[in-house]
Amino acid sequence: MILIVIVLAAAVLLWFYGDAVYESHRRTRDNHPLVFTITGINAKYIDDRDAWIRHFRRQLVLAVLLFITVLLAISFQ
Repeated sequence: MILIVIVLAAAVLLWFYGDAVYESHRRTRDNHPLVFTITGINAKYIDDRDAWIRHFRRQLVLAVLLFITVLLAISFQ
């Protein structure tokens, strides 16, 4: 149960700090293009701030749902 609370808390923090995450990824693209091509999430939306943040938040929701689904599947075995 504590693991679910930790994951949800991290997701909420990332949800509210989506702007800072976007700025970090944009700076990485400008300063370290090779690293960005390897690790850049939502690279095709990097020039559109709102689209990038929207897709980042959508990925957060999907990751949390996947985590909870896997955790429930393991607990019912």
